[in-house]
Amino acid sequence: MQCHLKIKIIPGHNEDQIMKKIMLDPSPSFKTLILPKYGSSESNNDKIKNNFRYCSSGKSALASILAYLRYSGVLKDKMSTVLVPQWIGYEVYKTMTEYCFPTLKKDSDPKVMIVYHQYGFPQDMERILEYSDSKKIILIEDCAHALDSNYKDNRVGSFGDFSIYSFSKFVYCHALGGVGFKDSEFSHFFQDRFNDSSRAMVSVINAIKLLSMNNNVSWTNKILSVKFTNGLTKMSYSRYGDVLRPSNSSIGLYESKINKEKELRKYIYKRIRDSLSIYGLVDHLEESGVIPYAIPLMVPADKSEKLVSVLKDNNFETGVYFFDLNRFMLEPDFVKTVLIPCHSGISDNNLDKLIGLIKTIINN
Repeated sequence: MQCHLKIKIIPGHNEDQIMKKIMLDPSPSFKTLILPKYGSSESNNDKIKNNFRYCSSGKSALASILAYLRYSGVLKDKMSTVLVPQWIGYEVYKTMTEYCFPTLKKDSDPKVMIVYHQYGFPQDMERILEYSDSKKIILIEDCAHALDSNYKDNRVGSFGDFSIYSFSKFVYCHALGGVGFKDSEFSHFFQDRFNDSSRAMVSVINAIKLLSMNNNVSWTNKILSVKFTNGLTKMSYSRYGDVLRPSNSSIGLYESKINKEKELRKYIYKRIRDSLSIYGLVDHLEESGVIPYAIPLMVPADKSEKLVSVLKDNNFETGVYFFDLNRFMLEPDFVKTVLIPCHSGISDNNLDKLIGLIKTIINN
């Protein structure tokens, strides 16, 4: 999903007077879109912390893990099965098929399984670990939506053999991801792939992402058409798995903004919970210990479509999406929820408005 904050510049109006559309993903400010002077001379080799490495995207992290599992013999060929959740994204699926065969069937004798912490809310890791340990299955945690969430006081991403991250989903930082690992041999394998990765290609991908973002923000003077730049973005996805080397600019942008982003998301989540818990809309979610990518509200069926319509009319991106109440990918219980944004692009005034609109629909 690509979600951007869309702003239309109206002649004679300043930025404060512009109506903004609040999207599910945060979006860069005008200043961020002008290539910032972030970064340092520090190389990726100096960014090794607790068995973690930066890379260009979550997809490149996943591709590196799967390539290593092929190299080490865990996955014999492209027909080796990897157990995946039902909501795996199409681009992730394509990345996987280069190395293995994604499947939903537990009886396919999978050697690897990927668990996805949906919207930042942890899966039931006790049950997941019990299953993966009993079957001797390598466990990969997909933390693309779970930047800093906890399961029973332990950080998600620390349970599996590997973990993957997609930081550009939380703050605008061009293309940036990360990979966590417990296998020391993976570190050497990753470094070899990293050394062979193209420096120029990540710059091209960053430039394409910047152009696409600029055009989707809908300023009046576009450099290229939206259709053309969106096409370039789709083409660049096919190279994400091969490009490991992130730019220092991406790392600098991320590290300069992420702490503030995390605190604001926690603040917004608390406000939502405090304001809406009386209606039972958040009873299925943790009170604390999570930093949401977005918030799935349990809205009565007879009011969900009306709520979505009203929120969209008031420039909030939303929709009805399935959420797994069981938090257990092997035996999911999908229910329809209304997904609302949770990020630093939401001002206090917009947050008050969002909460007020939800209350109005629920009370009617």
